[in-house]
Amino acid sequence: MQKTEGTSLKKKLLLLLFTSLICFLIVEAAVRLVWTRAGYGYPDGLYLPDDTRLYKYAPLFNGTFEGSMYGNVTITTNSAGLRDHEHAYGKPNGTIRILGLGDSVTLGSGVYQEQAYLSLLETKMKANGINAEIIKAGVDGYQLDQEYDYYSKEGYKYDPDIVMIGVVLNDVDESNPEIKDTLFGNHTNFNKLVTDNFKSIDFFYHVIGDMLRGSNYNDYYFNVVYGHWSNETKWNAYQAALLRMNGNITAGNKKLVLVIFPYTQQFKASLNAGRLPQEKIISMSLQNGITAVDLLPYLDTPDYRKYYLASDNVHLSKEGHALVADAIYDGLTEKGIAMPPSNTFK
Repeated sequence: MQKTEGTSLKKKLLLLLFTSLICFLIVEAAVRLVWTRAGYGYPDGLYLPDDTRLYKYAPLFNGTFEGSMYGNVTITTNSAGLRDHEHAYGKPNGTIRILGLGDSVTLGSGVYQEQAYLSLLETKMKANGINAEIIKAGVDGYQLDQEYDYYSKEGYKYDPDIVMIGVVLNDVDESNPEIKDTLFGNHTNFNKLVTDNFKSIDFFYHVIGDMLRGSNYNDYYFNVVYGHWSNETKWNAYQAALLRMNGNITAGNKKLVLVIFPYTQQFKASLNAGRLPQEKIISMSLQNGITAVDLLPYLDTPDYRKYYLASDNVHLSKEGHALVADAIYDGLTEKGIAMPPSNTFK
């Protein structure tokens, strides 16, 4: 009797296990068909390891952003690993050449290459009689130390007249070496192994995570970043790094321009959180002969949402990139930095 009951229990457990497996496979198949994780979705194969910058873009890459946030926008790189057309190191005569450094905002994540602000700025300058060439060297996630390393080893070879850095407020932090393990590690982390291979588990992980974080996660992250600007140790280190880079650039008779991108939480129609980072950067720039273009006044409008990707507080829509390109052009010409060839380049 006990043996019969034991056999029956085993059959029930096996049936339960089999049924659960079938249900899991059905859910897994359904999620793979209909769900794309919200977010950036940078494509596989885009990154290569780098000894000092931690990572860089692979040359001649062709892929598509996979996250739903960026709507399957394509990303291609040239032979130098830049999201740009080809550029020779030698600068053509009569050309004002700008090297554009920055992170995913400068890269133009979420829009096509020709819609990003550096491309639009180049087009606008040419339309106004300025023979401009812009090297578009934005890389997502890059911090100032990585940008400086790129300039010192590669960017300077293009002989730019202007080095333009797209400054985002989280740049006050240095790069995190752990990102290299995340991108190129052997993925022995069990949680990552599971979520990488089972989309249904990844789905529930992110859905539950979003529920726990709530709709104010962007506000939470902004508050963390903004708080770092009150940390004098962080600010002093960032300021010192900027001044070292400026010294290197001006020693070569070139000009550093900082373009400061706000977070939407700083806007009057949002949290109206203040402009401490902008004030610190602008004050430092004035004291050291650095040109700074503050984009906050341009983007701080009642209808600011149209200038940003959906649910994003820093990445620009194509309308936002167009507005920023105009703002930078105005800032450069007002300060006499980029003018038609009939004038003297300063």
